[in-house]
Amino acid sequence: AHAVEVGHFYNIVAATHDPAMGLNPYQEIQFTGLYAVLGAHGAKLLSFFDLVLVLLGVVAFARRHLASTRVGIFAALAVLSIPVVSWAGTTAYNDLPVALYTLLAAHALAVWWRDRGSWTWAYVGIGMAAFSLGVKDLGLFTLALAVVVVVLGIVRRPELRVHFGGRAVRIVATASVVCLPWWIRAGAMTGNPIFPLANNLFRSQYWNSYAASAGAAGNRHVSIVHMPFDLVGYLWTTVSQPSTFHTIVGPFFLLGLPIAGVLVLCTTDRPPPLVSALALGVLAWTAGWYLSALSDSRYLTGIAPLACLVVVAVIAEALKRPRLGRLVPLTAAVVMVAAVISTSQPVLPLQRGAADTNAELGTVGLQWDYLYRHEPEVDVQLRWLPMAQYVNAHLPALRTKIFDAASLSGYYMYVLPELFDGWSYGSPATMHQWSLKSPNVLAEFRRNGITDVVVRASVVRKLRRETVWPHLHLTYDSPDGLVLYHVVG
Repeated sequence: AHAVEVGHFYNIVAATHDPAMGLNPYQEIQFTGLYAVLGAHGAKLLSFFDLVLVLLGVVAFARRHLASTRVGIFAALAVLSIPVVSWAGTTAYNDLPVALYTLLAAHALAVWWRDRGSWTWAYVGIGMAAFSLGVKDLGLFTLALAVVVVVLGIVRRPELRVHFGGRAVRIVATASVVCLPWWIRAGAMTGNPIFPLANNLFRSQYWNSYAASAGAAGNRHVSIVHMPFDLVGYLWTTVSQPSTFHTIVGPFFLLGLPIAGVLVLCTTDRPPPLVSALALGVLAWTAGWYLSALSDSRYLTGIAPLACLVVVAVIAEALKRPRLGRLVPLTAAVVMVAAVISTSQPVLPLQRGAADTNAELGTVGLQWDYLYRHEPEVDVQLRWLPMAQYVNAHLPALRTKIFDAASLSGYYMYVLPELFDGWSYGSPATMHQWSLKSPNVLAEFRRNGITDVVVRASVVRKLRRETVWPHLHLTYDSPDGLVLYHVVG
């Protein structure tokens, strides 16, 4: 949105000092183009389009590789029933593209595994997995699993080892070419092409050990020994005690994964090899997410389509070839249908916490029908953000940069003037560079082009004692507890 307002791309990391702006950019680039043409509503429809493609892809995958359109349809409905998935389809988050390109990578590699004479499909699978990494760091799990599949294919088929060196080079080249735009952009903005990794080697001025420690402060404690129990416990927590940005993944996973494990024992034959391979892939991807220590369960969206395919395929197989009669798999099927219905969009408003405006799945998260009524954003989003309304209406966007010490950047898309990070893990204060308490803060304001400062009302009393206070002119006292000052002198 800010690049559109300025009229060209610029070094947004330098402008904002926000390291998140220097991360994997592919989804952001697509959003920027759509925002320029269609505005915020049209840009958010990109996520809705991704959701449609994921659902169609699930059906197509089941029809092509599992020879069952019905399995695909039920699996697609299961994906759609996951609250965070339907929610992500109305936002600017980048979780759904990871799911889409992970699914496409799985399709391409499944085709290659069946017909290993065509290496083109292997390269396509690696390329899709690499693109998911260009969207979000969690795509690294997809790319790693794609490489493992190719290596296993070569190990199992000796004839594929012919010209292995050349094909390995092509695999690396394919992934590198797909990631090259990301590396160039990150390198130009931050000085580190794989920002923020390997910062001891590249030494970006926008990252250091203090930023890394602050960024990891909210992460979970991980333990390989306790991983199975932690995974079950964490899934249960997301269902029973939802909180902001720890979104419900839905009872489908909580019930479906153990049910699928039990039904495997209640079938006269083993599951199809592809289903077993997908189950191992889902387990490995989820284990990678756990070991990453990231706390948000919404990141599991990336593997949700394949997980739903596994659960539905196992139930279908148990109904088709029951060992102990059809009662057990039929009961499981009824339970899973009930789970899907209980978290579908028409029923979700009846769930606990649905009316809580502070919950991600509460009224704010569910107000996605405005996309289709084309209501003004001020009626749907900005009415909760009086400070954003004020700065948009009274400050010249192209000549203003606000030092944000009050988390206003959480609504970055809706704030027209540029924001300079003054509070998060990448802020100069967190990185021990400078802050509002520094003696040279006015010089830093000038160097970074900062014209205004927004703080929380609760810190104004302390701010009065700092050297910067005589240079702050009160502009606006917001009813939501934020105070805006203009920098003078």
